[in-house]
Amino acid sequence: MDENSIYESVCVRLGLFSVDAQSGGITVTADAKTAVILQQIVTKAVADCTRRRGYPAAYTADMIAADIAQFESVAVDLSIYDYNKMGAEGESSHNENGTYRSYDTRQSVLRQILPLTKVVA
Repeated sequence: MDENSIYESVCVRLGLFSVDAQSGGITVTADAKTAVILQQIVTKAVADCTRRRGYPAAYTADMIAADIAQFESVAVDLSIYDYNKMGAEGESSHNENGTYRSYDTRQSVLRQILPLTKVVA
C-alpha cells in the first residue's frame, strides 16, 4: 500500500488540489500544516488496516505488501473519516442550531477488511 498515492487520493477527495489545464495533471495544494496532519492520518490508517488484517508471523514483507494493496480504498476512506472527525473526537452525534449530525463508527469503515484466519486443529 503506497502511502503517497493514498495521501494524494485523500487530498483530491478533500478538494486540496489543482489541475494543470494543459497536461490534466493534479497538484496537491494542501498547506504545510494540513499536509503534515494528513500524512500522519494516512500513516495511521495504513497501520490500522495492516493490523486489522492480522498477518501471521510466517508472512514476509513482500507477501504483506501484495495482500494489503487491495485495501487501499479502505485506507483512503479511513483517512477521510479521521480528518473529518478532527475536533469532534468522541462524539457520536452533534446538534447545534437545528443542524444535526450523526457519525458512523470508525469500526464500520474497518469492517471492510476481513482478518486472515487460521484453522486450529
